[in-house]
Amino acid sequence: MIIAANELSVNQESHFQPFVQDGDLVLEVECGANIGWMYLSRLCQGSKGASILFQNVWLTPNEFQFISGRETAKDWKRSIRHKGRSLKLLMAKGYFDFHPSICVCKGLLTKIRTPITGIKLDQTSRIQITETKTMSNTMKPGKEVLSNLLDEV
Repeated sequence: MIIAANELSVNQESHFQPFVQDGDLVLEVECGANIGWMYLSRLCQGSKGASILFQNVWLTPNEFQFISGRETAKDWKRSIRHKGRSLKLLMAKGYFDFHPSICVCKGLLTKIRTPITGIKLDQTSRIQITETKTMSNTMKPGKEVLSNLLDEV
Protein backbone atom coordinates (compact mmCIF):
# COMPACT_ATOMS: atom_id res chain seq x y z
CA MET A 1 0.00 0.00 0.00
CA ILE A 2 1.50 3.30 -1.08
CA ILE A 3 0.00 6.57 0.01
CA ALA A 4 -0.02 9.38 -2.54
CA ALA A 5 1.58 12.64 -1.48
CA ASN A 6 -1.70 14.55 -1.87
CA GLU A 7 -3.46 12.17 0.59
CA LEU A 8 -1.21 13.10 3.53
CA SER A 9 -2.42 15.37 6.30
CA VAL A 10 -0.41 18.41 7.39
CA ASN A 11 0.66 16.58 10.57
CA GLN A 12 1.97 13.59 8.60
CA GLU A 13 3.87 15.69 6.07
CA SER A 14 6.49 16.69 8.64
CA HIS A 15 7.59 13.05 8.97
CA PHE A 16 6.89 11.78 5.48
CA GLN A 17 7.79 14.04 2.58
CA PRO A 18 7.76 12.15 -0.71
CA PHE A 19 7.93 13.84 -4.08
CA VAL A 20 6.89 12.64 -7.52
CA GLN A 21 9.47 12.15 -10.25
CA ASP A 22 8.55 10.64 -13.63
CA GLY A 23 5.33 9.30 -12.11
CA ASP A 24 7.10 7.54 -9.21
CA LEU A 25 6.75 8.42 -5.53
CA VAL A 26 10.29 9.07 -4.23
CA LEU A 27 11.76 9.51 -0.74
CA GLU A 28 15.10 11.07 0.10
CA VAL A 29 16.78 8.51 2.37
CA GLU A 30 19.98 8.56 4.36
CA CYS A 31 22.16 5.89 5.92
CA GLY A 32 25.33 7.01 7.64
CA ALA A 33 26.70 9.92 5.60
CA ASN A 34 25.15 8.69 2.32
CA ILE A 35 22.00 10.15 0.81
CA GLY A 36 20.00 8.33 -1.85
CA TRP A 37 16.56 8.34 -3.45
CA MET A 38 14.17 5.48 -2.67
CA TYR A 39 11.63 4.86 -5.44
CA LEU A 40 8.63 3.33 -3.67
CA SER A 41 7.34 1.68 -6.86
CA ARG A 42 10.57 -0.38 -6.94
CA LEU A 43 10.44 -1.43 -3.28
CA CYS A 44 9.54 -5.03 -4.09
CA GLN A 45 9.76 -7.91 -1.66
CA GLY A 46 11.59 -5.79 0.87
CA SER A 47 15.33 -6.01 0.44
CA LYS A 48 15.19 -7.82 -2.94
CA GLY A 49 14.14 -4.85 -5.05
CA ALA A 50 16.82 -2.44 -6.26
CA SER A 51 14.85 0.60 -5.11
CA ILE A 52 17.52 3.10 -4.02
CA LEU A 53 19.27 5.30 -6.56
CA PHE A 54 22.69 6.26 -5.20
CA GLN A 55 25.32 7.90 -7.40
CA ASN A 56 23.54 6.71 -10.57
CA VAL A 57 23.52 3.06 -9.40
CA TRP A 58 20.40 1.15 -8.37
CA LEU A 59 20.94 -0.63 -5.05
CA THR A 60 18.83 -2.84 -2.82
CA PRO A 61 18.29 -1.48 0.70
CA ASN A 62 20.83 -4.01 2.03
CA GLU A 63 23.46 -2.90 -0.51
CA PHE A 64 22.85 0.77 0.36
CA GLN A 65 23.19 -0.06 4.05
CA PHE A 66 26.45 -1.97 3.35
CA ILE A 67 28.16 0.82 1.42
CA SER A 68 27.05 3.31 4.07
CA GLY A 69 29.18 1.62 6.72
CA ARG A 70 26.36 -0.35 8.33
CA GLU A 71 27.43 -3.76 7.00
CA THR A 72 26.90 -5.45 10.38
CA ALA A 73 23.37 -4.07 10.84
CA LYS A 74 20.70 -6.73 10.52
CA ASP A 75 17.65 -4.61 9.72
CA TRP A 76 17.83 -2.13 6.83
CA LYS A 77 14.49 -0.64 7.89
CA ARG A 78 16.12 0.63 11.10
CA SER A 79 19.39 1.77 9.46
CA ILE A 80 17.91 3.69 6.54
CA ARG A 81 16.10 6.89 7.48
CA HIS A 82 13.88 9.52 5.90
CA LYS A 83 13.88 12.97 7.52
CA GLY A 84 15.47 11.48 10.65
CA ARG A 85 12.84 8.74 11.04
CA SER A 86 13.64 5.08 10.46
CA LEU A 87 11.82 3.44 7.57
CA LYS A 88 10.63 0.80 10.05
CA LEU A 89 8.77 3.50 12.02
CA LEU A 90 7.27 5.04 8.89
CA MET A 91 6.14 1.61 7.67
CA ALA A 92 4.67 0.76 11.10
CA LYS A 93 2.67 4.02 11.00
CA GLY A 94 1.28 2.99 7.61
CA TYR A 95 2.90 5.66 5.43
CA PHE A 96 4.07 3.02 2.93
CA ASP A 97 4.93 -0.66 2.61
CA PHE A 98 6.81 -2.85 0.19
CA HIS A 99 5.05 -4.92 -2.44
CA PRO A 100 3.83 -8.45 -1.64
CA SER A 101 6.06 -11.44 -2.34
CA ILE A 102 4.04 -12.41 -5.43
CA CYS A 103 4.72 -9.04 -7.07
CA VAL A 104 6.87 -9.01 -10.20
CA CYS A 105 7.49 -5.41 -11.17
CA LYS A 106 10.25 -3.04 -12.21
CA GLY A 107 11.89 -3.28 -8.80
CA LEU A 108 12.81 -6.87 -9.61
CA LEU A 109 14.40 -6.30 -13.01
CA THR A 110 16.84 -8.90 -14.24
CA LYS A 111 19.98 -8.62 -12.18
CA ILE A 112 23.57 -9.31 -13.11
CA ARG A 113 26.37 -10.34 -10.81
CA THR A 114 29.42 -8.26 -11.57
CA PRO A 115 32.87 -9.83 -11.48
CA ILE A 116 34.08 -6.66 -9.77
CA THR A 117 32.13 -6.90 -6.56
CA GLY A 118 29.98 -9.98 -6.59
CA ILE A 119 26.97 -7.83 -5.64
CA LYS A 120 23.92 -7.86 -7.83
CA LEU A 121 23.36 -4.72 -9.85
CA ASP A 122 20.50 -3.68 -12.06
CA GLN A 123 21.25 -4.03 -15.78
CA THR A 124 20.33 -0.39 -16.23
CA SER A 125 23.33 0.65 -14.11
CA ARG A 126 26.10 2.36 -16.04
CA ILE A 127 29.04 0.24 -14.96
CA GLN A 128 31.89 -0.69 -17.26
CA ILE A 129 33.35 -4.09 -16.43
CA THR A 130 36.97 -4.58 -17.40
CA GLU A 131 39.24 -7.61 -17.28
CA THR A 132 41.76 -5.87 -15.03
CA LYS A 133 39.32 -5.36 -12.19
CA THR A 134 37.95 -8.88 -11.78
CA MET A 135 38.25 -10.68 -8.47
CA SER A 136 38.18 -14.30 -7.44
CA ASN A 137 34.67 -15.60 -6.77
CA THR A 138 35.84 -16.68 -3.33
CA MET A 139 36.71 -13.14 -2.26
CA LYS A 140 34.03 -10.98 -0.71
CA PRO A 141 34.22 -7.28 -1.54
CA GLY A 142 35.23 -4.83 1.14
CA LYS A 143 33.75 -1.41 1.65
CA GLU A 144 36.65 0.11 -0.33
CA VAL A 145 35.84 -1.99 -3.40
CA LEU A 146 32.21 -0.92 -3.31
CA SER A 147 33.19 2.72 -2.83
CA ASN A 148 35.58 2.51 -5.79
CA LEU A 149 32.84 0.95 -7.90
CA LEU A 150 30.49 3.82 -7.13
CA ASP A 151 33.25 6.37 -7.80
CA GLU A 152 33.62 4.97 -11.34
CA VAL A 153 29.96 5.51 -12.20
